[in-house]
Amino acid sequence: MRKGTRGLMKTTRVIAWVLCAAPLAVAADRKRPQFGRQGFNPTADARDSRGWQPVSEQEWEKVRPWAELNCKNRLNFIDLMGDSAQKERAKRLIVNRYHQIQMLPYVELRQVVEKQVRVQDSIFGAQIALRFARRTNNHAEEEKAKADLRSAVQELYKVQVEDKKVRIKRLTAELDRLTNHPELAEQWYKNKLRQVDGGVPADAPGRRSTENASPDDSQPSPDGQ
Repeated sequence: MRKGTRGLMKTTRVIAWVLCAAPLAVAADRKRPQFGRQGFNPTADARDSRGWQPVSEQEWEKVRPWAELNCKNRLNFIDLMGDSAQKERAKRLIVNRYHQIQMLPYVELRQVVEKQVRVQDSIFGAQIALRFARRTNNHAEEEKAKADLRSAVQELYKVQVEDKKVRIKRLTAELDRLTNHPELAEQWYKNKLRQVDGGVPADAPGRRSTENASPDDSQPSPDGQ
């Protein structure tokens, strides 16, 4: 094994926490996803870290092409880990992230969250490169990694601004519709009557909630989703 490869493998334990502590889960509920810092929900992250299930080969084959496009640095790092419980957990976090992004209720939000995934993966890759450059005393590579890290962080700042704009746009559209269509309250009332009279129960699996401050589930969302 070449010295460079051996050195990279030695960094695995040192920086494994970066992969495992990274916010690899997007929080999403059926109607109104609640996002925490940098677009991710710390509670959901903690839940994923406590209880995970190994990823089946079929599921991983489905998600891996998405991972290659959106989090290639994390994926490459996982490939270096060898067979281990830590590797399986890291794969599960990526798979969960993929599925949760697909659950987001409208296209524009999915797009901006995926952009965050890519930028955060660039940050992750720059951090790994910087650690390796410092361990090998490669000053040229260290400066390059620092420049890449700065660029990625600046891009993350821009994406965060874009993320807020998308959410404000969505909330503004919902507020305008609620303000200008008070008849929605009557529609919600009729839906509740249908539930009592043998309609779909409010807690039926797959049913979209009508309890939040959004249009009744008989109404389309602002972007048609």
